[in-house]
Amino acid sequence: MKDEDLIEFGIKLKKAREAKKIDLNRIADQTKININFLKNIEEGKFDFLPELYVRSFLKLYLQQIGEDPSLFLNEYDSIKSDEALKVTVVTDEDLKNIDKPKHLRDQISTIIEKIKPYIRQMNLIWLGIGVVIVFLVIYSLAKDGNNHQIISAGSTGKALIEPRKNTLDTLSPSLYVEKIFNKKKELNLQLKAFERTWLQISVDDSVAKEHIFDSGMESNWYAKERFKLRIGNAAGIRLFLNGKDLGPLGKAGEVIKVDLTEDGVQNTSL
Repeated sequence: MKDEDLIEFGIKLKKAREAKKIDLNRIADQTKININFLKNIEEGKFDFLPELYVRSFLKLYLQQIGEDPSLFLNEYDSIKSDEALKVTVVTDEDLKNIDKPKHLRDQISTIIEKIKPYIRQMNLIWLGIGVVIVFLVIYSLAKDGNNHQIISAGSTGKALIEPRKNTLDTLSPSLYVEKIFNKKKELNLQLKAFERTWLQISVDDSVAKEHIFDSGMESNWYAKERFKLRIGNAAGIRLFLNGKDLGPLGKAGEVIKVDLTEDGVQNTSL
């Protein structure tokens, strides 16, 4: 493979690009190939990286300038094959003048320097993928708490509608860590109302809060160990603990107290 043939090949590529008024910087932006590597291609210098990378970059370059990659790659391979078939006569004097090979460590260092830009690009790509995965996991967990509304009773006794807080926002720091890493299964209590019902609920050791639910309304709570409820209309609501239907709680208009743990209903009384 003569240097002149490679130079002519590079000039041919450059003319094809310029004829279509395509800027070299635009190709670098589109392909993420270092601009200096693209310049080497157009100058007929194809020893800037191992052959595998050179051919890949050449193919991307040809696609960007709208040329048939197979046609030019065949020409490129033909030039290289000429070099492989060329027979060179080496004299004793030539052998004396040949430089000793570089130390293997130096050769490896040279190769690493040439591929450093691509290593950095791959690191950025994997970092980006990792950030996206973490975001999707957190978003999926947060989304679970946005589907319902809480109906609460103020001091006046009137029903107040408040947007339900994100499930993750209502958790303590320790319970949040447990939810993310599944260190301990938490309790999930779901409520579905069929009639107008007054409810007082305490989550773990928190202060009890009052709510009023009308027919068709739903709500959702999370606890670490237990729920304590006082219900003003036992037949007006249905409870589901970790997805399990707890069944009828009492009669219409009946006032009851219910204690719930991971083992289910612990106490039902007036």
